[in-house]
Amino acid sequence: MTFASQKITFSHQVVEQIRTYVGAHLAERGGILGANRKGIITHFVADTTAQVNGSAYSPDIKKMNKVIAHWKSKGIQFVGFVHSHPPKVISPSVGDALYAGRILKCFQSLNKLLLLIVQTVPNTGTFEMKCYTATRSKWSHQAHINPCLFQVKKAIVTPSALKPTPIQAQETHPYLARQEGAVDLELMARSRVVVIGAGGSASLIRNLARCGLGEIVIIDHDLIAASNIGSQAAYVGDIGKPKARVLARDFAALNPRAKTLAIPQKIEALNDQQCQALLLEAATGLKSVAPENTLLLVLTDCFEAQGRGHRLGLHFGIPTLCGQAYEKGLGAELTWTIPEQSQQCHRCITASRYRAYQNGYKNAVTSNGAHIFAAEYLNAVLGHMALAMLHHGSSHPRLGHVMKDLGQRSLIRLQLDPSFDQHFGSTFGPL
Repeated sequence: MTFASQKITFSHQVVEQIRTYVGAHLAERGGILGANRKGIITHFVADTTAQVNGSAYSPDIKKMNKVIAHWKSKGIQFVGFVHSHPPKVISPSVGDALYAGRILKCFQSLNKLLLLIVQTVPNTGTFEMKCYTATRSKWSHQAHINPCLFQVKKAIVTPSALKPTPIQAQETHPYLARQEGAVDLELMARSRVVVIGAGGSASLIRNLARCGLGEIVIIDHDLIAASNIGSQAAYVGDIGKPKARVLARDFAALNPRAKTLAIPQKIEALNDQQCQALLLEAATGLKSVAPENTLLLVLTDCFEAQGRGHRLGLHFGIPTLCGQAYEKGLGAELTWTIPEQSQQCHRCITASRYRAYQNGYKNAVTSNGAHIFAAEYLNAVLGHMALAMLHHGSSHPRLGHVMKDLGQRSLIRLQLDPSFDQHFGSTFGPL
């Protein structure tokens, strides 16, 4: 395809898709562009399985070729690619020119290849697109790169289209403005939390979004039941839906820049290799690079799932935080392990329970008789501890030293009733 002029025309929809997938996230991200028979750029497909980091974008060639073949069958021609660059890098790199040269060699029908470089809101504070065309060189593997002008075809505006997107609204009214200083927002944006159990922890998960957490993986096989409305901060409209997916939806609504992954399965159904990817690697479902900071939250009342979570934390050396409510909400406990600091693990602290279960003990305790404020009190303390563990060793003046100050302590029991000691003994410690 030959462009009619050096001024390239994009559909409004394509620009908004690029703004949402590429422009609203840290560099680098990308995708491919397709044009209709009039030469207007009408199609964009995000390369969600590309290998990316803050300064490089390596496309998933096999996947993109399948998209290009499908487009061809529909009369849509592949015309170029788009990706974001780090701040102030607004022109194609040598690597981009080499890549463009290889593409032009493969697609002989292309006279020119369109290169779109994006500066992103998280990197620079603004969304900006720079347009270039690449042409073949007789003397080099690199393509010749030239800047070009572009225009955006006006969209038909409807009343609903006038409403700002969540990302646009939060750029205008920064939702994290009052969290500045309370947490290290840059550290939180680079952190991942993996949660096992999304029932009673629902408000904790939502509030981590309000603290600017960048990535969350939610693992829970259960569906929301009517009885959860009063005990787990669930909503009537979500009855019958998977807990993991509902909370991932809520998390994304509260923090549109975050990456979320819902896994509606039992943790026992995931093997070690799958769990390693979720905890430490560039998990495909999250469309992200490996996290700088990971915290594992084990918040399930299923003892087998607790045991699996504890073992994963030990095996992969991941800081792990667990929370359990006691019968009728009279109290609760938190246990934690930090690999470089803790001398005890969860299994050591709760060894008597493991022995009891091995000897045939069946736990009949449920949330019956526990009001919602018992769960919310536990969630509030868990939230504070989660922030402390994510900030452990950082220079943050309030949270960076909390875990160090707790020393070798690995257990906190919360007393929610004056009769606590009569039921559970006198081992009690305030946070």
